[in-house]
Amino acid sequence: MEGHGLSRLVVIWKPKKLLPKDFKEPEPLPSTTRQLHLWRDSTSFGNGPPLSYDHPFSKRALQEIFSGEAPSGLIGAQPGDSIDVELLPHQEEDYEPPLNRVTGYVSTKEREFAAVFGLENVKPASVVQLQPVHAAQTETHVGLVVEYTSVIEAARAVDELRVASPNSIFEFIADPALDETFIFKGPPPPPIPEYLKGAPPKPDDFPAEIKAREIKEISKHIGDKTLFWEKVLVVYKQRNMSKEQFPAEEARRAAQGETVERKHADWVCLACGRYNFGMVKSEEHFCYNRECGKDWLHTLAHQIAEAKAKEAELGQEEEEEEEQSYVEGNVVFLEKPMKTPGLPLIEMFSS
Repeated sequence: MEGHGLSRLVVIWKPKKLLPKDFKEPEPLPSTTRQLHLWRDSTSFGNGPPLSYDHPFSKRALQEIFSGEAPSGLIGAQPGDSIDVELLPHQEEDYEPPLNRVTGYVSTKEREFAAVFGLENVKPASVVQLQPVHAAQTETHVGLVVEYTSVIEAARAVDELRVASPNSIFEFIADPALDETFIFKGPPPPPIPEYLKGAPPKPDDFPAEIKAREIKEISKHIGDKTLFWEKVLVVYKQRNMSKEQFPAEEARRAAQGETVERKHADWVCLACGRYNFGMVKSEEHFCYNRECGKDWLHTLAHQIAEAKAKEAELGQEEEEEEEQSYVEGNVVFLEKPMKTPGLPLIEMFSS
């Protein structure tokens, strides 16, 4: 990669919310077929370049095939995909470029699909093939893998596309032809809201009815992020109980000649059942009942103490292994470039 963090393969990620209303995603096939040509002097996958039998990618691919596994690193295929590999022997022939598909040939359907990603004019001399992406990363985006004839062609194309399509993400991915595993990370996740920084990931079974607005408001009153989501659940439960118990509390107060109004921050103590009128700006939430006086998070006190003790015992959390990819603006590099990537990418190749 020569320090520029680029490759000749690029995934263009386009947000689904920006797709045309009549856009139809191509259906993923139940299995993906790849052709492996066995030449006298080399191997080649589909219309890809020839690789000698001594090439690490060829060795690994053949070993995996004869072990009943799909070769890792095939363009357009991800771990877990169903792959059919068709072996085409040419032992009496040296490698010959494919006649049925020349570099840059793109079908009408492929051109229409590519146009959605900003590729209005696929240049015959620069594009080898196009592959729609089918993977978990496509929940919010649609992806298109573009294999260019060279790294320079890929850089030049992305320079044009990142201006024409500023809302798209351009991810350079490893090149299987260079003995690198084909894999993509997908578009970077949206930035973490300030009120969630330091909090653990939201559990999969977290109730959907607790909306982001409620979580944000509750987060102002629960202190540190230890057992963050458990705290949110407890507070939400106590506030929800106040909705059910307010009519009884209102009647009790009315009998004493008081007029009360329910507020969003009201809560019911889980220890004694006392109705508490919440003070949104208060940092402390203790039960009004003098005989109780417990904090609204008292049910989690033991768990919180255990979690903090564990954190202290472990010391600082182990730093996550640094990702090899590097993000700059709407471009995801394979690694951090040696030169400043803010300039047009093509300038990285200038002396």
